[in-house]
Amino acid sequence: MNYFELHIGDYAEATQHLSILEDGVYTRLLRKYYASEKPLPVEIEKVQRLIVAKSKEEKAAVEAVLSEFFDLRDDGWHQDRCDDEIARYLAGEPERVAKKANEDARTERHRQERATLFAALTNAGRHAAWNTGIKELRALVAALPATAPATPVTAPETFEVTGAVTAPATPVTATQTPDTTSQLPLPTTQNKEDTDTGGRPPKPEFPPGFVRMWEAWPKHHRKGEKGECLKLWRKHDCEELADAIIGHIERMKASRDWTKDGGEYIPAPLVYIRNRRWEGAEDGDVLAAASGNQAVVL
Repeated sequence: MNYFELHIGDYAEATQHLSILEDGVYTRLLRKYYASEKPLPVEIEKVQRLIVAKSKEEKAAVEAVLSEFFDLRDDGWHQDRCDDEIARYLAGEPERVAKKANEDARTERHRQERATLFAALTNAGRHAAWNTGIKELRALVAALPATAPATPVTAPETFEVTGAVTAPATPVTATQTPDTTSQLPLPTTQNKEDTDTGGRPPKPEFPPGFVRMWEAWPKHHRKGEKGECLKLWRKHDCEELADAIIGHIERMKASRDWTKDGGEYIPAPLVYIRNRRWEGAEDGDVLAAASGNQAVVL
């Protein structure tokens, strides 16, 4: 268990007679109890070492708190409220795991569909912005012609006709201007002084893996400098590692490091890519946090 709720009023009512030292000892004992999901050791000396009680006063406070708030049994010191909350948490674990698995599966299906739709548009010679919604992407792909457009013909072709011929057909040449009225604007790298960009270079085209990574990144005040992130993404050849990187980001989004204090410690994506953070994750902690742990009530 990574979290538990503290009802301040109830706690204050039960502990208002404790000294500051005893109150600190009690909260440490509760945190150890919930973290281990089992009673505290039978031997008081082990309990004292467990919460780093070293001085004579600290050790005495441990004994006083144990005797007042805990019950010694064969397997250790029990606290009834902790036992009830741990049992309730463990009973709900299968449901949380199943819910998390379903959410992950839906997210993966969504990403795969977006990647497939973008690939279909690219193969048809068309383009859509990286942040185009899934409904709009589906509509764009549905509007694609059933077959790819024919390549320009450089010589006259002979056709069998059944009606009167009024004039010879004009051969299709390589210089003929194609009809592009039904196509989306294609990306360009040419600077034009008479366009609305004022001669500025066009925005970079984002590769699919980078687009998926940016969408997976949590909303945060440090999420910025997208252009610089793209440069580092290409520099580190991250496109080939996109699936692994996105998988790591998803795990970190559920981890204690990225969720504590309202996400205060989520790094900037620029720092994440520059330092190749996905290569140094402590997967044990990440996976444990990603299992869907929920808060319990003290």
